[in-house]
Amino acid sequence: MYSKQLRDIPRTTSFRIALLFLAVFGAAAAAVIAYLYWQTAGYLAREVDVALTAQMDRWGQLAPDALVQEVSRRTVRDTALRQPAAVFSASGERLAGVIDPVRQIATYDRPFDMRLKGPDGDRPIRAVARVLDSGLVLVAGQDVYAMREFDELLVHAMGGAAALIFPAGLIGALALGLTATRRLDATTCAIERIVEGRLSERLPIRGNHDDVDRLAIVVNRMLDEIERLLSEVKGVTDDVAHDLRTPLTRMLAGLEYAENYPLTRDEYAEVVAQTGAQARLLLRMFQALLHISDIENRVQPSDLVPVSLERIAADAFELFEP
Repeated sequence: MYSKQLRDIPRTTSFRIALLFLAVFGAAAAAVIAYLYWQTAGYLAREVDVALTAQMDRWGQLAPDALVQEVSRRTVRDTALRQPAAVFSASGERLAGVIDPVRQIATYDRPFDMRLKGPDGDRPIRAVARVLDSGLVLVAGQDVYAMREFDELLVHAMGGAAALIFPAGLIGALALGLTATRRLDATTCAIERIVEGRLSERLPIRGNHDDVDRLAIVVNRMLDEIERLLSEVKGVTDDVAHDLRTPLTRMLAGLEYAENYPLTRDEYAEVVAQTGAQARLLLRMFQALLHISDIENRVQPSDLVPVSLERIAADAFELFEP
């Protein structure tokens, strides 16, 4: 039974709706996180690029000798190579700095990424290169190892969040699907018992007034009405059977009397007349039943005739007076 419920879970509407919301929520969360990552990483990269461009503008205004001295002093101070720089001659000879060789330059006047071997291994560097009016090539860089580490941590955080959100959402969808399956099984069992003839059975109602409860309430009201109608039909059937018994008994008694006893012609004629009267009474009763059926179906009978309500009331009074 439990394995059957597990197999039925993916087919439930609750499970599919939960998966749909999980997919929508996951896509929205991924879009938000991706936007935050793009904004954060882009902001840090832009800050580095702006700082490098400003530094290039300041150093580009220096004389060649002063520029070489400034880069040399920067190299002496920056032993960890956090802000490496270099000056190259027009022929590619390094005049100062630690960036070597000049062919590492990917483009000019635009930020680019490169690798630089430092005291603790290769480091990622964000750099800008520019050809000065004097013909010298100036390169200024910024160590972006911390920024790369931050990017990796952010990506890992996004992956961890997805690893928590999606299993939790899937477990929630399975729980909803299992609850819906159990409730559907209870409703199905109740319907099967009703189909088997137990008209007093009713669909289970949880009491939380959700869609299933509303549907079950309407179905139960329909079953109440069906049970009432069947009870009325049974009462009418019993009444009809009781009313038919008297004329049929009289007809049978007359026929048996005529069959078992020798009768004169007049006596046979009287038996036939009584039997005919009882048969006509049966026909009138059946005609009345057909009229009642037409009235219940809102079909106007074609043989309606005017009647005296006074006579009907008098007959009813006479019938119930004793």
